[in-house]
Amino acid sequence: MYYLRLLLPCFIILPFYSIAQKKTSTPSRYGISFILPVLNNYAYYNYESQQPSSKSGFIGFGAGLFYQKGDHKLSFNTGVAYDAVVPLAPIDYAHTGTRTSISSTYGEIMYHRRIFNRLYIAAGISGVQYRFRHISYEDTLAGFTRTDRTWGLSFGVEYSVIKFFSAGISYRPALLSQNSKQYYHLLTIDTRFHLNLARRR
Repeated sequence: MYYLRLLLPCFIILPFYSIAQKKTSTPSRYGISFILPVLNNYAYYNYESQQPSSKSGFIGFGAGLFYQKGDHKLSFNTGVAYDAVVPLAPIDYAHTGTRTSISSTYGEIMYHRRIFNRLYIAAGISGVQYRFRHISYEDTLAGFTRTDRTWGLSFGVEYSVIKFFSAGISYRPALLSQNSKQYYHLLTIDTRFHLNLARRR
């Protein structure tokens, strides 16, 4: 019985060791992604009204590096997002009164897992800097800019339309903020173009 107790861990470990030693032919690839946020949604602090606010807008761009092997992918992404009212044409604001705008710069590291055919889910960590601008066209009222840095998580869903093109949704809730003690998030709906830099088989 004593010897069986000594051998028991070997019987438990041996199957996992054998699986790890098997050589697989799963190909891997390295590449770069170009990210175009189409719709951006913010939860942020409005320094004009002195209260939490939310807002949606368009336009942004980003880029990232990725490594993929089989159903698993690791990516590092960075980008900027804005709050333009329309996605294509420039906004012709009248130079009277005041207005506010919100934009953000983000960076994230994410792990992606294929769960069904072309569908991936992703999770990771992120850092987002929000830039609030109060723009004044009045001589008696000065404009100002405030920034808030946050750190939190990233969650995403991505659908691979074809090998080099996908569409996704990314949600970045803040867990820690440098300035205002309130809830922040950046949610983006974006399109992504993937370019392979190297392949391994």
